[in-house]
Amino acid sequence: MNEKEPSIPIVASKVVWILAGIAALLVLAHVITQTISFTTGNHGLYGIVRLFFLDSENNIPAFFSTAILLLASLLLGLIATVRYKAGAPYRKHWVALAFVFLFLAMDEAASIHELLVRPTKELIGPWADRLDYAWVILGIVGVIVLGCLYFRFWLDLPPSTRLRVLIAGVLYLGGVLVVEILGGYYAMARGKDTFVYIMFVTVEESLEMAGVIVFLFALLGYLEETIREVRLRFSTSGEATTP
Repeated sequence: MNEKEPSIPIVASKVVWILAGIAALLVLAHVITQTISFTTGNHGLYGIVRLFFLDSENNIPAFFSTAILLLASLLLGLIATVRYKAGAPYRKHWVALAFVFLFLAMDEAASIHELLVRPTKELIGPWADRLDYAWVILGIVGVIVLGCLYFRFWLDLPPSTRLRVLIAGVLYLGGVLVVEILGGYYAMARGKDTFVYIMFVTVEESLEMAGVIVFLFALLGYLEETIREVRLRFSTSGEATTP
């Protein structure tokens, strides 16, 4: 690279620590505001409670979760583009994964998965009243299908990336499926207006954010280990230019 050309070095560990710090502050703000809310009986606090509530839309935690999912989608798209140009194996898997995370980002912003609750309950019939968060059934099926389709892809990853992806998956799915199911059952038995249910939400959302951040660490590490450097060239004419 020409020394006069601007470059932006990206250190994976620094990016992860910054994101983890932001996530920790958001969780702390959520816990503090919820504790004050339940202790004082003031569930508004001039809008501050809703502003930091982890299980709400159009607030700071929702924006952060959407942003990191979009970042993951962009990194996956970048890797897919480079892999396509190199004619590497599993390039279509990278493309599909980029769209999966794009959908997850949109779902985080618009709660698309909640639209699946009613049709899923109608599908499972007698079991409907036992499962308040019925969409998780389709979620589990989707995870199984995705796992089967991506198992060889996962095995082909570098060892360090493979381990980080596994940890990320366990964290994310542990929150979005396991804790969500437990919280759903508790909500049916005791309701959502309890501090215990809020703790279910806290653990769930914390695991989801942690999973995405670890996945970002895996992607950045993969870029460093296998691609190392990506050069972008901008043109308004649409014609390729030479260095």
